Amino acid sequence: MPNKRKIFIITISNNKKKLHYFKKKKIKVIKLNKLDDKNDFKVLFKKLFKIGFGRILIESGLIFLNKLFKFKFINNLYIFKSNINLYNNGSNKINSNFIKKLEFKKKIKVNLGTDLLFETRVK
Repeated sequence: MPNKRKIFIITISNNKKKLHYFKKKKIKVIKLNKLDDKNDFKVLFKKLFKIGFGRILIESGLIFLNKLFKFKFINNLYIFKSNINLYNNGSNKINSNFIKKLEFKKKIKVNLGTDLLFETRVK
């Protein structure tokens, strides 16, 4: 019997159309009032742990990742590096210096074409 994976969406949105769409697709929604400070993140992780998730994979942008770093909620970090540079064409112009300070020595062999995958342990 195959392992059924559950999909969860975490949202602050009150968009009823979007929430109804997820419900129709049988995607569980975790509704939060806000996600600004360390206590908000603790509430989120406690909810996930209560559901049964002790380890989670987060795919995020720089803003969310920056907050996870700031509050020290990251143990292992995996970075995909594309050979395409966005320069000023990216939609987020947030500072990524915290990532540049990390050492990505461990290259993971995966079939990503010309893209690369690196892992580092965050202290």
